[in-house]
Amino acid sequence: MISSGSATWRTREVGGIRVRMVEYSPGYRADHWCRKGHVLLVLEGELETELDDGRRLRVWQAAALASAPRPARAGSIVAASKAGIDVAAGAGILRLQRVQPPSGRVMDVEAYLAAHSLDGATFVG
Repeated sequence: MISSGSATWRTREVGGIRVRMVEYSPGYRADHWCRKGHVLLVLEGELETELDDGRRLRVWQAAALASAPRPARAGSIVAASKAGIDVAAGAGILRLQRVQPPSGRVMDVEAYLAAHSLDGATFVG
Protein backbone atom coordinates (compact mmCIF):
# COMPACT_ATOMS: atom_id res chain seq x y z
CA MET A 1 0.00 0.00 0.00
CA ILE A 2 1.34 3.43 -0.90
CA SER A 3 0.78 6.45 1.29
CA SER A 4 -0.05 9.93 0.03
CA GLY A 5 -0.37 13.31 1.70
CA SER A 6 0.73 14.11 5.22
CA ALA A 7 -0.55 14.14 8.78
CA THR A 8 0.45 16.32 11.71
CA TRP A 9 -0.84 15.86 15.25
CA ARG A 10 -0.80 17.03 18.84
CA THR A 11 -1.17 14.42 21.57
CA ARG A 12 -2.41 14.71 25.16
CA GLU A 13 -2.90 12.06 27.83
CA VAL A 14 -6.25 12.51 29.62
CA GLY A 15 -7.15 10.12 32.44
CA GLY A 16 -5.13 7.28 30.93
CA ILE A 17 -6.60 7.83 27.45
CA ARG A 18 -4.48 9.21 24.63
CA VAL A 19 -6.26 12.00 22.73
CA ARG A 20 -4.89 13.28 19.44
CA MET A 21 -5.89 16.18 17.27
CA VAL A 22 -4.78 15.25 13.77
CA GLU A 23 -4.74 17.38 10.65
CA TYR A 24 -4.60 15.49 7.36
CA SER A 25 -3.68 17.08 4.05
CA PRO A 26 -6.21 16.74 1.20
CA GLY A 27 -6.04 13.27 -0.34
CA TYR A 28 -4.27 11.75 2.69
CA ARG A 29 -4.02 7.97 2.57
CA ALA A 30 -2.12 5.91 5.15
CA ASP A 31 0.47 3.31 4.14
CA HIS A 32 -0.89 0.80 6.68
CA TRP A 33 -4.10 -0.50 8.25
CA CYS A 34 -4.60 0.14 11.93
CA ARG A 35 -6.47 -2.65 13.72
CA LYS A 36 -6.86 -0.65 16.94
CA GLY A 37 -10.21 0.84 17.76
CA HIS A 38 -10.54 4.58 17.33
CA VAL A 39 -13.27 7.11 17.92
CA LEU A 40 -13.12 10.03 15.50
CA LEU A 41 -14.63 13.48 15.56
CA VAL A 42 -14.35 15.32 12.25
CA LEU A 43 -14.15 19.05 12.91
CA GLU A 44 -13.74 20.16 9.30
CA GLY A 45 -13.81 18.40 5.94
CA GLU A 46 -15.03 14.84 5.51
CA LEU A 47 -14.13 11.29 6.48
CA GLU A 48 -14.01 8.50 3.93
CA THR A 49 -13.46 4.96 5.17
CA GLU A 50 -12.92 1.71 3.32
CA LEU A 51 -14.22 -1.85 3.60
CA ASP A 52 -11.76 -4.69 3.14
CA ASP A 53 -13.35 -5.51 -0.24
CA GLY A 54 -12.39 -2.02 -1.53
CA ARG A 55 -15.79 -0.33 -1.18
CA ARG A 56 -15.61 3.20 0.20
CA LEU A 57 -18.08 5.13 2.33
CA ARG A 58 -18.17 8.70 3.51
CA VAL A 59 -19.43 8.89 7.07
CA TRP A 60 -21.80 11.81 7.71
CA GLN A 61 -23.21 10.88 11.11
CA ALA A 62 -22.15 8.40 13.76
CA ALA A 63 -22.53 7.88 17.50
CA ALA A 64 -20.13 6.34 20.00
CA LEU A 65 -21.89 3.69 22.09
CA ALA A 66 -20.75 2.87 25.62
CA SER A 67 -19.48 -0.68 25.21
CA ALA A 68 -19.41 -3.68 22.94
CA PRO A 69 -21.90 -6.46 23.78
CA ARG A 70 -19.15 -9.00 23.07
CA PRO A 71 -15.45 -8.71 22.21
CA ALA A 72 -14.77 -8.08 18.51
CA ARG A 73 -11.75 -7.13 16.40
CA ALA A 74 -11.59 -3.40 15.65
CA GLY A 75 -13.28 -2.67 12.33
CA SER A 76 -15.59 -5.69 12.53
CA ILE A 77 -19.22 -5.06 11.75
CA VAL A 78 -21.04 -6.45 14.79
CA ALA A 79 -24.59 -5.49 13.79
CA ALA A 80 -26.41 -3.80 10.94
CA SER A 81 -30.00 -2.63 11.21
CA LYS A 82 -32.11 0.40 10.38
CA ALA A 83 -30.74 1.96 13.60
CA GLY A 84 -27.19 1.90 12.22
CA ILE A 85 -24.14 -0.10 11.25
CA ASP A 86 -22.32 -1.00 14.48
CA VAL A 87 -18.56 -1.21 14.05
CA ALA A 88 -16.22 -2.47 16.80
CA ALA A 89 -13.87 0.30 17.96
CA GLY A 90 -11.65 -0.70 20.86
CA ALA A 91 -13.84 -1.54 23.86
CA GLY A 92 -16.82 0.26 22.36
CA ILE A 93 -18.99 0.51 19.29
CA LEU A 94 -19.22 3.24 16.66
CA ARG A 95 -22.72 3.31 15.17
CA LEU A 96 -22.75 4.71 11.64
CA GLN A 97 -26.08 6.43 11.04
CA ARG A 98 -25.72 8.39 7.78
CA VAL A 99 -23.32 7.41 4.99
CA GLN A 100 -22.57 8.22 1.37
CA PRO A 101 -21.25 5.74 -1.19
CA PRO A 102 -18.94 7.16 -3.89
CA SER A 103 -20.87 9.14 -6.50
CA GLY A 104 -24.02 8.60 -4.46
CA ARG A 105 -26.24 10.63 -2.20
CA VAL A 106 -26.06 10.94 1.58
CA MET A 107 -28.50 8.44 3.09
CA ASP A 108 -29.61 6.86 6.33
CA VAL A 109 -28.11 3.40 6.81
CA GLU A 110 -31.56 1.85 6.41
CA ALA A 111 -31.57 3.00 2.76
CA TYR A 112 -27.92 1.98 2.30
CA LEU A 113 -28.54 -1.53 3.66
CA ALA A 114 -31.59 -1.95 1.41
CA ALA A 115 -29.30 -1.55 -1.62
CA HIS A 116 -25.93 -2.94 -0.39
CA SER A 117 -24.95 -6.17 1.35
CA LEU A 118 -22.39 -6.09 4.18
CA ASP A 119 -22.12 -9.88 4.47
CA GLY A 120 -18.57 -10.73 5.50
CA ALA A 121 -17.35 -7.12 5.21
CA THR A 122 -14.94 -5.47 7.66
CA PHE A 123 -13.80 -1.85 7.86
CA VAL A 124 -10.06 -1.59 7.38
CA GLY A 125 -8.94 2.02 7.38
